[in-house]
Amino acid sequence: CLFGHTRFGFKSRGLGDVYKRQGIWRYHPEQQVFELFAEGGGNTFHVEIDSKGRIYSGDNGATRGQYYKQGAYYGKNWGKHGALTNPYAFGYLENMPLDGEPVRFTHAWVKYEGGALPSGYSNKMIAINPLLNYLQLGELVPRGSSFGTRDLSKLVTTKDHWFRPVDIKTGPDGAVYVADWYDSRLSHVDPRDNWHKNSGRIFRITGNNPKPPAAFDLSKYSNVQLIELLSSENKWFRHQALRILGDRKDPKVAAPLIELLQNENGQLALEALWGLHVSGLFNSNQANIALTHPNPHVRIWAVRLLGDMGSVPEETYPVLVLMASKEQHPEVLSQLACSAKRLQAEQALPLIEQLLVKPEMSIDPDNPLLLWWAIEAVM
Repeated sequence: CLFGHTRFGFKSRGLGDVYKRQGIWRYHPEQQVFELFAEGGGNTFHVEIDSKGRIYSGDNGATRGQYYKQGAYYGKNWGKHGALTNPYAFGYLENMPLDGEPVRFTHAWVKYEGGALPSGYSNKMIAINPLLNYLQLGELVPRGSSFGTRDLSKLVTTKDHWFRPVDIKTGPDGAVYVADWYDSRLSHVDPRDNWHKNSGRIFRITGNNPKPPAAFDLSKYSNVQLIELLSSENKWFRHQALRILGDRKDPKVAAPLIELLQNENGQLALEALWGLHVSGLFNSNQANIALTHPNPHVRIWAVRLLGDMGSVPEETYPVLVLMASKEQHPEVLSQLACSAKRLQAEQALPLIEQLLVKPEMSIDPDNPLLLWWAIEAVM
């Protein structure tokens, strides 16, 4: 799971040859499992996770970054970090194609889901460009199971070449916070220690008449209050509520979360599924509900959580195969291929067989390679 119990990072070094290479990794501190989530992606600086649990990074090149799928292979700096670890990958996924100005470099961005800025900013990308001294507003454009990106406008510009936005986050107040390195020098190539060390700044981007939130301590919230936070329009509060539910692992939250999973069709159903999982309450009964859910993102995460088990329970496996035979949503099909790669052959091959006959797989920009990687992993 992304929330509370798995940490994501990038460019790991010193943990064995595989993990010296470019990629996105994750670590489960309770199970003490460290794994490469996706390999490649370029010289990444940053990770963004949206409200559907998708994982992105910015780019040190001329695109706006990458959308990472579980177990997939992406382009990398081949000369610096070597070939892909799988000699039979026979290809890799490209960065999200850009409709805009191909300039370096928007190495970090947020998908705004804070609920406090005007509605025109909702679900838009706000990217930082420290080299050219501006903030870029853009959007994700659906492209089958993946996305492209489109530049919309420059959100913040300045003639001050010392403006060096190097990090960006959305806060609990729904504002966007930007860390400004504020220095004439940005490159680390020059070995001289002549950086300006006293001028860093933090900027806040808000709507008109921003109101600071009242003081709060989420650790003192009851389970009921935390579950209510799963409906917050600010993703920050939803993620924090899930983290605390994961810390508590209170079985008493099962009934209200299952009710939400069964009766809600939107984002709240997905939050309920995550709440069950981080609380240690995800089982075959909830999996069967989620696999047949009308919300495709609930189905995606049911498939992903089952794949992360390494073996699908006997009572759930027929439901999974039937679901795969009927599924048409491109992102769900992607996750089915990604999860099949994680299963043993006796469970993976029937899923792969269902995916092979689907015309939706062949016309998608990512799914043919994802399907090959699943086949290659179990053969």
